[in-house]
Amino acid sequence: MEFNEQLIEALESYADLMEFDGENRFKINAFRSGARVLSQIPDIEEKIDDESIMDVKGIGKGIYAAIKEFYENGYITDFEKIKSKYPVSLFELFTVKGLGAKKVKAIYDHFNLSGLNDLEKICKENRLIEIKGFTKKSEENILGQIEKIRSNKSFILINHAEVIVNEVLQRLSKIDGIEKLLVSGDFRRGKTTYDKLEFVVSFKDDKISDEFLSINDITNKDNKYELNSYTIPIILYFAENKEFRKRLFLTTGSEEFLKSINKDYNDNYDSEEEILGNKFEKFIIPEIREIENLDRTITTKEIIDEKDYKGLIHFHTTYSDGLNSIEEMVQFGLVHNIEYFVVSDHSKSAFYANGLKEDRILKQREEIFSLRKTLNENIFHGIESDILKDGSLDYNQDILKEFDFVIASIHSIFNLDEDVMTRRIIKAIENPYTRLFAHPTGRILLSRDGYKVNLRKVIDACIANNVAIELNSTTSRLDLDWRELYYAMDKGCYLAINPDAHRKEGILSYKYGIKMARKVSYPKDLVINTFDINAFRKYISKK
Repeated sequence: MEFNEQLIEALESYADLMEFDGENRFKINAFRSGARVLSQIPDIEEKIDDESIMDVKGIGKGIYAAIKEFYENGYITDFEKIKSKYPVSLFELFTVKGLGAKKVKAIYDHFNLSGLNDLEKICKENRLIEIKGFTKKSEENILGQIEKIRSNKSFILINHAEVIVNEVLQRLSKIDGIEKLLVSGDFRRGKTTYDKLEFVVSFKDDKISDEFLSINDITNKDNKYELNSYTIPIILYFAENKEFRKRLFLTTGSEEFLKSINKDYNDNYDSEEEILGNKFEKFIIPEIREIENLDRTITTKEIIDEKDYKGLIHFHTTYSDGLNSIEEMVQFGLVHNIEYFVVSDHSKSAFYANGLKEDRILKQREEIFSLRKTLNENIFHGIESDILKDGSLDYNQDILKEFDFVIASIHSIFNLDEDVMTRRIIKAIENPYTRLFAHPTGRILLSRDGYKVNLRKVIDACIANNVAIELNSTTSRLDLDWRELYYAMDKGCYLAINPDAHRKEGILSYKYGIKMARKVSYPKDLVINTFDINAFRKYISKK
């Protein structure tokens, strides 16, 4: 789907959910009108880049802010805030053509639905007609739409996949007779996007239970079962207990990986370690089982793991476009074993995100100084400073030097030639106050390709200037792409794995970035978020 379509769909969905949630009708109508206006504009991205979209009739400040945020991040914060109030399965109902927000609300309130599966059941039982305005013809049309939705295979992001994985595991764990059940396939390997989710299941005495076979949305194809009530295929591989680990192994690794092992898979194995044998110095973690040249990914150094994560370096607060205060973000982080924090709100060029002008920088600094005394002494005052077209940052040097940590990033003018964009970024990296280059390609997964840039030259510049490069763990970004991490790792480039959180719950998305880093065996001693507080203070004290 092109960016224009993605944006319009997001605005329309936001309007639908606002209506469902009882938002002001004038705001709802404004967003619907804005989506209609944008549908007539072929070059939306260019108009966002040069900010001429603000001159388009029907695009007010509120809609522009939403457009800009979606362009940069792939999501709209206020939209996500409303979504967080409801179960994930609710939003399946909005995908049914012909069901507007009012009808979805009526169905949801009347039946307390959990998703498409429940809606299908209600229609088949002719119970939808209990609600005024629905007929038997309505039920037939909805059933037809559900069938179409299920036939369309689409990719989803890793956080959405995780929700479905957990739901499937919880649902099936209640079934009598299941002995073992584990997620496998792409999810276990930690890919960025998913068009299917795979599991391995075994039963007591190797007898598939009647309760399992009676699941109303399951089909069987040669010992491969599929749950049909989800928007992407859910595949369950049956394995006898003695073959469980072998089946888990075979469904986890890529075809290239499995060929490289050169094993007789007709034999049974008690563990994945036994299958791997002594071919490698270390156990091959699932994330690595992706490529043919495995020797390329093996290191004697300790690979980054979730337990190693100590520092939250890139997050936003209510001072710019975040949903939570500094105190709320820090408190949430402390509960989840974060030891130090770099507050890094947007800079003044990001006016659409309430970026900080000079007077508000001082106000924020005072609050941070106060919180150091009352909450945690390891709160640092940082900034995410916009890289302007000429490569300069959007504050003068006298202001930049007052920050503890400066993050440089691009939020506009994406359509430059590769050489021009590369020079622009390198100039920002060479700024004596820059400590981190964030979301290095600007990509939005399933929505927007990254801008053209020579990443090797950028990484070389980071190393030369003692600047870390970011693996942004926002699930719509996961930027830098894991394949680009090889060069950074080989050159000894410092990496920062950051959630770029705009609400407290978003802090925990750092785990997705760690999963990507593990795909290349990135050593923890090169990830600055793993530094203890003394090492981190030393790191930021010099460039």
